[in-house]
Amino acid sequence: MFYLIPRETEENIVAIQIIINDPYPEQEVEGGFYVTELPTANTPEGMYPVLMYKKDTQELFYNYEINTLPPEPILSFYDQLAELSVKLEEADASNLLALDALASTFELTLELQDKASTLQTEIETLKNGTVA
Repeated sequence: MFYLIPRETEENIVAIQIIINDPYPEQEVEGGFYVTELPTANTPEGMYPVLMYKKDTQELFYNYEINTLPPEPILSFYDQLAELSVKLEEADASNLLALDALASTFELTLELQDKASTLQTEIETLKNGTVA
């Protein structure tokens, strides 16, 4: 024997909030009722059954709702620390590569400035007809 407690509402169709198998008398509440058996749920994959009650016909049936994604597991402090350490190492490696590229670019810029300065001097020399 099952004791069902529906949600309190004035609507004709309500969801069953609690199902108690062989309840104690003190578990009975206003609006609750007994049934000898529950309908069989034919739950589609990715869904879960919600037992419903139609008041005017006293019919029990299931509605099916979509399962939400389970929450991501919470990592322990040590797992979080290990994950952050790996990210830090990756960031350090990326930063070193970026710094190396920046240094190479800076050296190339200095070389180009020297060549531009030399060319500027040669142009001035050619314009003035004098040797520097």
